[in-house]
Amino acid sequence: MRLARWVGGLLATTIAAAGCGGGSGGGGDTSEQTVPTPAVALSDAQAVETGAGAALTFIAALRALSGDAPATSGIAAMSDGPAQAAQCLNGGVLAANCRADGGRAVVTSRAAQCELLDAASGYRVTLDGELRVTIAAPDVCRSGELPDALPRTYRYRQFQAVVRDGPRVVEAFDAPQLTEKVTPLGGARQADVELSGRVGIRRDDGTDIRIDSDRLRLARRLDGGAAARVVGNGVATFSDAAGGRTVRAALHDLVLSAGTRLSGDADLACAGGFGFEVETDGAATCPSGSGSLRLPSGAAAEIGLDGGVSLDADGNGVPEQVVSSCRDLVVVGCE
Repeated sequence: MRLARWVGGLLATTIAAAGCGGGSGGGGDTSEQTVPTPAVALSDAQAVETGAGAALTFIAALRALSGDAPATSGIAAMSDGPAQAAQCLNGGVLAANCRADGGRAVVTSRAAQCELLDAASGYRVTLDGELRVTIAAPDVCRSGELPDALPRTYRYRQFQAVVRDGPRVVEAFDAPQLTEKVTPLGGARQADVELSGRVGIRRDDGTDIRIDSDRLRLARRLDGGAAARVVGNGVATFSDAAGGRTVRAALHDLVLSAGTRLSGDADLACAGGFGFEVETDGAATCPSGSGSLRLPSGAAAEIGLDGGVSLDADGNGVPEQVVSSCRDLVVVGCE
């Protein structure tokens, strides 16, 4: 189950219900910024501990974006065949609008406590807020068909989607203000994505990530089978509520493969440049596995099979500190 399916369903419902009419575009690019020079110099011990916490935060964040790109995949899954308009189950409101604008279509939907049902899973989703989508296909409003291979821009404003299985929250997507530019590359899980703004993703597996991005670029690819490979570049602040960490960083070809293998480089606002080579078991909160991070000073951290983290600040191969849980890692001044 992916929130992308619900966003696709909302878009299909909007096109079916709206026909052609008013509405408007809007929004624009957010210029890329750089990570500031650390204001306080960290000791090697503080830096390596902060880097280890940052590595786990990046894994959680990129995994959430890889498996739950809310507007990148799943659009066609809810839209095969003619789109069908749907009514809110609980008396909520779903207002729809679609208009042709030159060589594109602008689709706008506004929901207020609108509950929809996915017949395949039995899950229900409650939608609130505004989603405006610009698609490079002017005939969308007339045909009701969603060409999933064309570029599109999603603008979320005070948008929330909460998926429930009975009383249990399966996953939730919260975008107070987010612009997502998507360029598909021939498959539902292959696309170049650019995120600007704020978004939160929460799941029942323990994932609880918030991202505030200036311009975060993601290249999502397939690695052989169904496992996604995500390459991150750009500046963002990543908050991992499950791990209790917030990290602001500039990513430089930071790669997450199959949701478990992290490699590449990042500049942390609090501690400068790091290189990462980490493989974990894929747990959402405190993953176990094996891996290391590199600092120019030679310091290193190792993630153990038991989930503990060994910190070697002087790089002599002998850890000065071992923490039994990633929750005990102290990330210093990285916001």
